[in-house]
Amino acid sequence: MRKRIPISLLTILLCFYNIYNGELAFAQSAQKAEVVQTVKDTRYTVTPVDEEWKNLKTHADMVAVCQLPDEFVENASTEELFDAVMEYPMMFDLFCYDTLSIGIEEVTKQFNGLHELLQREDFAKILKEKYQEQEIPKAQHYNYNNVTLDKQDTILQDKSTREKVYRDFYDKSVSLLEEALFTQKGVFEQYSALEQKEIIFEVLDKMDKREASVVYDYSATSEFIELVYITDVNYDIQRMVEKVCDMKIADFKADSISTYPFGATTLSSKNETVYVKTPNGTKVKCIRYANNKKNSNELVLQTKNQYPSATVVENGYSGNNCHAYAWAGRQDIWMNDASAYISDGSYKKINGRPTANGQKAVWGSGCHSGIVMDYTKADPMVTSKWMGNCIVRCPASITPFLGTITYYKRNKSVC
Repeated sequence: MRKRIPISLLTILLCFYNIYNGELAFAQSAQKAEVVQTVKDTRYTVTPVDEEWKNLKTHADMVAVCQLPDEFVENASTEELFDAVMEYPMMFDLFCYDTLSIGIEEVTKQFNGLHELLQREDFAKILKEKYQEQEIPKAQHYNYNNVTLDKQDTILQDKSTREKVYRDFYDKSVSLLEEALFTQKGVFEQYSALEQKEIIFEVLDKMDKREASVVYDYSATSEFIELVYITDVNYDIQRMVEKVCDMKIADFKADSISTYPFGATTLSSKNETVYVKTPNGTKVKCIRYANNKKNSNELVLQTKNQYPSATVVENGYSGNNCHAYAWAGRQDIWMNDASAYISDGSYKKINGRPTANGQKAVWGSGCHSGIVMDYTKADPMVTSKWMGNCIVRCPASITPFLGTITYYKRNKSVC
């Protein structure tokens, strides 16, 4: 479950940044190099911009074609490898999980470039340098105002449009991913106290710039703050942030605001704990988020661009996830765990393929849920909510989630 940065925290931190920025002499005083994310200057033979991308029929096919050459992975400098990873054509997958930390963990299992990068001894050094150079985009390459669900295929027939949509996603995502990489185990601890302060204030600076940018919907989002400051999994970094900002973590938990740009939710005092029941009457705890917003047309087009074999059937809402959509049929709540629907006998496992439409599909140990829409297809067609993002209909093998797919049907023999 994602937790959000409080309004009070953001205001205080940004004020503190503005005061401290005039006093701290960073080595950043020189003009930052402009980093331009390009599509053509890439180490990948096929990307979602190319017509050939449409010929990739499964998620595994997409991942396979995006692996970096072994010789490059072995011999590239860490800076060269870092640049290649930031161009990874499947970066969209990272944002399909509850947090970017989880996304990094899952994509590392699939992508040889990220796996190698995280093991480099000088990774932390290069990460800091690249993050400080990274510019916050002020404008988008494509105008999404006229995007509608029925036009998504037509719009993306034009290659120049696909390139603009692709670039918009990467422009928006790279600095967020870099912030999340700081939170990976053992990374932040490699910096000196001064370097840690530099990173924290660079984060605050980028938050300030995002708040002034239409690209981020004028939201001062920060994956670094969200992942390390309002959770308990990065205790040491929390203490460092508290020390730099001279504040206590308890001061920041009273209220919060949604800042995640890809369909995430809020955690605030106005949120409600609600319960739904399985068919057999077991209560399942859910959350109704106060700020459950409809996802953007930009996200619709970016999803379709990344997964041309899929169809976005609804924009979806930020406060609704796959389990709530598939098992409870709700778009106004978030369900973290749907296992009760199986454990209480409401549904039973099908050995092999689905046998009827409306049955449930579960990936791995329960990381994702969907609804079977056409069981007769060789690759069963499913509709599912991609976490807080769009509602997507596609062949089951296309979804970005790992693990064997198991199908379940209603167990009508149990009252």
